[in-house]
Amino acid sequence: MAKRCVIGTGLAVVCLMSTWAPSPAVAGDLLGAERIVYEADFDQESARIAYNPNADEYLVVWENTQPGGVQDIYARRVSGTGTVLSFSAISGGDGISRIQPDVAFDPVQDRYLVVYTKEISGGPDTDIWGRFVPSTGVDPAHTEFFISWSIHPDDQPSVDYGRGSVVGEKFLVVWATNETVTDYIYANFVFGDGTGIGTPWRISSSTNSDRWTPRLAYNRSRSEFLVTWSQYFGLA
Repeated sequence: MAKRCVIGTGLAVVCLMSTWAPSPAVAGDLLGAERIVYEADFDQESARIAYNPNADEYLVVWENTQPGGVQDIYARRVSGTGTVLSFSAISGGDGISRIQPDVAFDPVQDRYLVVYTKEISGGPDTDIWGRFVPSTGVDPAHTEFFISWSIHPDDQPSVDYGRGSVVGEKFLVVWATNETVTDYIYANFVFGDGTGIGTPWRISSSTNSDRWTPRLAYNRSRSEFLVTWSQYFGLA
């Protein structure tokens, strides 16, 4: 019988049991014990997770509220069997809030890309930033870098990794941008080898309704990404 662990409600790990036997009558028979990924005063929320097949482990990222209200991005490795491993602070210490993390894994470079919304000091603007995190944990040599830099607030980032004949080896990051009266969905590539980023472009085109909470997934067989989002059409 194989056991795999996934993140359940909050910052707890729920281990799912799988077997070739017929499905059990009680769904609870599939569940292993919960484990605490991280526990501290104040709030830990917005957890996201990516799987590393090279090491059979996961990286869990979340936003952590500090005394005084500043929010940072934290991360913790979890083994494929559910053992809670090393903890890392992805960002923090400068008094600037970072929220809404997401994460994806690059098996070629053996590292994750963690993306998040970063508050711009001195104003209400926010941009999308990211940081490479090796599979063994945070490396000070890999500092954070910007992915979007518009004059409008950017937030709600999502990321996935793709490798194929069309996309090459890249992460695609998508997010929502509030352009005064309308929210659009934008995207940018981050090159897997660390040589840089592309130029942000708008995915959504219509100007008559807002769009937010983008998500994406990579289709390896077609070497393309599918991006989805919520869209407001108004009341009938």
